[in-house]
Amino acid sequence: MSAAQHPWRLVAPWYRWDLRAAHDPARAAMAVKPAIQKFGSDSFVEDFMADPQASLQFAPVDEAQTIESIPALAPFTSGPNANKFRQIALTKATPSGVRKLFQPAHLRYYIVTIELHCDVAGFPDVATDHIAEVGFVVRRRVTTIPAGRQRELATHLAGLAQKRAKATAEARLDAARIRARALVPLRGASRSRVVEPRAATTAAFHEVAIAKRQLAHWSSDVGVTSNVHGWTAEKGPIGAWLPVADEPDELVEVTYPMFRAAPVPDDPDHAGRFGTIYFGVIPACSDEATGDGDARFDDVNAYEIRCFARRAGSVCPAPPMWSEATASFRLAGFFDADGCANRPVNIRMPNFGELAASVAKPSVRVSTPPASHLLFPTSAVPPTSGNVDTTDEICFFAIPLIMIVAMFLLNLFLPIILLLFNLWFMLKLKFCIPPSVQLGLDLDAELTVIPGGVEFAAGIDIDILTGVDQTSLQTTLRSGLNTVSPGLGDQLTAEMTNNAIVQALVAQGIGTAGTQSYPSSLPPEPRVTRDEVVHP
Repeated sequence: MSAAQHPWRLVAPWYRWDLRAAHDPARAAMAVKPAIQKFGSDSFVEDFMADPQASLQFAPVDEAQTIESIPALAPFTSGPNANKFRQIALTKATPSGVRKLFQPAHLRYYIVTIELHCDVAGFPDVATDHIAEVGFVVRRRVTTIPAGRQRELATHLAGLAQKRAKATAEARLDAARIRARALVPLRGASRSRVVEPRAATTAAFHEVAIAKRQLAHWSSDVGVTSNVHGWTAEKGPIGAWLPVADEPDELVEVTYPMFRAAPVPDDPDHAGRFGTIYFGVIPACSDEATGDGDARFDDVNAYEIRCFARRAGSVCPAPPMWSEATASFRLAGFFDADGCANRPVNIRMPNFGELAASVAKPSVRVSTPPASHLLFPTSAVPPTSGNVDTTDEICFFAIPLIMIVAMFLLNLFLPIILLLFNLWFMLKLKFCIPPSVQLGLDLDAELTVIPGGVEFAAGIDIDILTGVDQTSLQTTLRSGLNTVSPGLGDQLTAEMTNNAIVQALVAQGIGTAGTQSYPSSLPPEPRVTRDEVVHP
C-alpha cells in the first residue's frame, strides 16, 4: 500500500493532545475528537489563522444549566420572622456537564478544528496535496427514554457526574504533584513520592468507567434508544432532520467547508508548522426551519459535530473518512441571560429639556389601516378590533417619546406584578426595584455587627444571628422599601424573612463596592509546544 493509501485519522490539533509530563485522562479522551475553540471577537477567523492556539478557555458559564428544586426551609415559629418564607427562590441552577455554545449576538464565536494523520507507525501528517476535501456536519442526537424510567435515569446520571468530578479533581492533584517535581532537584525519597502514580486517581477513573458501563447496561435493559439525525435541505432554508448513519459513504446532509490553517511565514512557532490542521466556523444560529416552522437549531436539543475528509487522486469521488463525534453541546437561546451579559447594552433616557428645545421631526411612521384598531365594544361597535372607518390613518412618533412611555409603564406595573403574583425571585434581577441610597445607609447601620458588611451578610443566615436586632432590621427594611415603592415594604416584610430580603437587595448592589463591571479580557487556553504533548 502506498503512503497515499494509508488510512487516515482525524483528531484534535496537536496543541490539544495529552501532556507528556502530566497525563490527564480527560484531556487524552478529548484528543481523539475534533476540538471546539472559543473566541470573543468578530475577527476570530483572522485571529485563529494568525495563532491557532490563541482561543479562550471554557468556563463554568459555558455549561448548560440544570434547574433543580431545593427544599423549603422551615419557617420560624416565633419572633418577628415567625411563619415567613426564608428563601426568595426554591430552585437552583447547577452545571449539567454539557457544553453550551452562545450565539454571535452574545459576542462569542466558535471554530471546530482537526488535524489529519496517517494511521501508521510514527503518526505522520497527511500531505496537503493528498487531500481533496475537508468539511464537517452538525447532527442532532435524539434519545428516547421509556415512560416511567426518567427518575432512574436521573439517578444514574447524577452518580456518573459525581464520580467524574472526583476523578477530575484527583487527576488535577496528580498534575500539580508532577509539576512540583521540578522543585525537588535532589534524587531522594521525597522526589520519588512526588512522581509516583497515585492509586486514588486510577481508582477514581476506574469508578467512572464502571458507572458508564452500568449506565449502558441499564439503557440496554430498559430499551433506551439513541439515534443521530442529520439536516437535509429541501428548498431554500426549508429542510428536515432525518436519521443518518454515523459514518455514511455518501453525503446527503448539509455540509460545511473546512480550511487549512497554513503556517505564517514569519512565525516559527505557528501551530500550522507542526501539523496539517483544518478549521471550520460552527453555525450557532441559522434561519433554516422545518416545513412545520420549527427552527433548525434550538436551545433544547443536544448537537454534535463530525468532520470528514476525502482523498485526492481518484477518478471517482472517494468515500469520506470520518472523525469521531465531538462532545455533545447545546446552543444558547437568543435571550439567554448569561449570553446577553457578554454584550452589555447601555440605554440613556432622553432629557426632557433637550426634547422641549428640539426642532427635529418625528422619525417613526406608524400606519394604521382599517381593522387594526382596538375598540371598546358599544351598542354601535361590535366586540371586534375592526373599525367602521375605511381610511388609513398615519401617525408620526419620535423614538424618545416611545421610550418615555415604555419606561413609565415598566416602572408602574413591575412592582404591581411582583406583589400580585408573588414573583419574589425577580427582586434578584438588577433592574427590578431600584434601592434608594438611604435604604442602603440604614441597612449598613443595622448590620454593622457583621464583619464584611452587607455584601458578606448575603452569604449567611441573618435571621439566626444573635448580634442583630431582628425587629429593628425589619423596621428598616419595611420603611426603606416603602420609600422605593409604596406598599412594597409592608408586603415583603409580611411574607419574607429579613434574610431573604437582604439577599435580594445585595443582588441589586446594596453594600457592594463600586458599580457593576465587565471583564476587559478573558482567560486564554494555556499554550504548549509540540514536544510537550503525545499523540493520541
